Formats: sequence, C-alpha cells, structure tokens
Amino acid sequence: MFYKIILNFVCIFLLALSLNAQDSKLNTKDSAKQKDILKLLYLVRAYDVPESIVDNIINSYKTMLPAVDSSYWKSLRKEADIEGVIKKIVPVYDRIFNDKEIKELIKFFETPTGKKWVSTFGEANDEVIKIFEEWSGEAFKKLNNKMIKDGYVNQPTKIDE
Repeated sequence: MFYKIILNFVCIFLLALSLNAQDSKLNTKDSAKQKDILKLLYLVRAYDVPESIVDNIINSYKTMLPAVDSSYWKSLRKEADIEGVIKKIVPVYDRIFNDKEIKELIKFFETPTGKKWVSTFGEANDEVIKIFEEWSGEAFKKLNNKMIKDGYVNQPTKIDE
C-alpha cells in the first residue's frame, strides 16, 4: 500500500515536471505529428494517470459527502479536463521524438508485444518499486554502517534505529 502511495506521488511529480518543462504550447492548428502523439498517448494509456488522480480526489469527497447525488460527481469529473492535461503533454513528446520515432512507437504499441507491455506495466512497475524500496533501505544501512566503521559517522541515523 505504501509503495502505491509513493508511485502515485512519483507519477504526479513526473507529470508536473513534464508540464513545467515544456518549451512550447500547441499551435491552434493540429499537425499530423501532434495527432500521432495523441494516438501514442492513448495507446500507452497515458490517460490512466490523470483519470486515476481525479477518481481518487472524487472518491475522497464521496467518502466525506455520502449524501451528494451521483450525477453531481459525474459532472464534477468533467471539470478536471483530463483531455486538456493530455494535450499539455504533447509538446514534451514533440520536443523529444521526431515524426519517424513517434510513428515507430505507435507501430510497436499496436503489436501484441506492445499491448502486453502496456497492460502489464503497472503490475511490473509495482513489483519493481517494491524491490527498489527494500533495496534502498538495505543499501542505506550498508553504506551508513561502512561510514560508521570508517569513522565518518559517529552513530546510526534515525532510519537505522
């Protein structure tokens, strides 16, 4: 559970960085490349992150306000403008990948292997994050103990206690 919370914060952080890092905004005229990028974002389920965030926000309110009608929650969800945040990601991909690379990525993610990668990424990522969390604690302790032994640190840090 803890690692899922961390994963959500990491996803939000990365999404925020991506949005802040963009150099240019979409032109009013959609280019073929921009349409391809939107297709790629759909194929890799980029919509899942903001949809999950909005669902979590609304579910928190639903818990606090159980008397509110379900039609209100549906209308509130539209206010989040998930499509708008996805469109803000397009310039990031536009800057990083050229037309050919976007088309190659689309081609890959339309294959059975690409679809499998997308469908199993969350599960695999959860396991990988858990492994990294366990390893980071062990690595910290090992390095800290070495620094104590070598005289650079006088006592275990709070994480070791």
